[in-house]
Amino acid sequence: MPTPELFYDLLSPDHSEYVASFDCGSQPWEVDLNDFVSNDALRDQGLSLSRTYLFFSDQNASQLCVASVTVLATAIKREEWSLLAKLSKEKIAYRLVPALLIGRLAVRADMQGQRIGSQILVWVRDLASELRIGCRLLAVQVDKANEGAVKFYEREGFAAAPVKDGKSLRTMLFDLLVEPGGG
Repeated sequence: MPTPELFYDLLSPDHSEYVASFDCGSQPWEVDLNDFVSNDALRDQGLSLSRTYLFFSDQNASQLCVASVTVLATAIKREEWSLLAKLSKEKIAYRLVPALLIGRLAVRADMQGQRIGSQILVWVRDLASELRIGCRLLAVQVDKANEGAVKFYEREGFAAAPVKDGKSLRTMLFDLLVEPGGG
């Protein structure tokens, strides 16, 4: 199946019909993603806590939202970023490294498996480089029970930090100065 061509728009109140019908699945982490897009994303954006972008497909005549991604600023602690080979060799004197956090990335259940998530990650990498501010890493936190998402991010070049005791989220990092598949 060919990868659909995507276009995006920053979430706005005009998108209420699109987010109301958005459904990325029924697993607990997917229900959480659906709820965030429908109920919290616009509020968080209004508070300047994050930005949510909706993606639409040129193959989708009904103009349903096929995916969404929420991004925000963060900083990654040395004990997490030092797991990246290139970063651990550099003499970075800081305890924290700036990063763009992928707060939420979701693809409609009926559109999964078409490399839409991969296209969005390329778009996020481009966005991070276009910000023209210090932003060394992409970061994402994945529910450790969501093995499919962990494998997806690993295929996309993210490294997984160890899961801390008692925590359900795994931090995964991508060094923006290393090409995907590089080291």
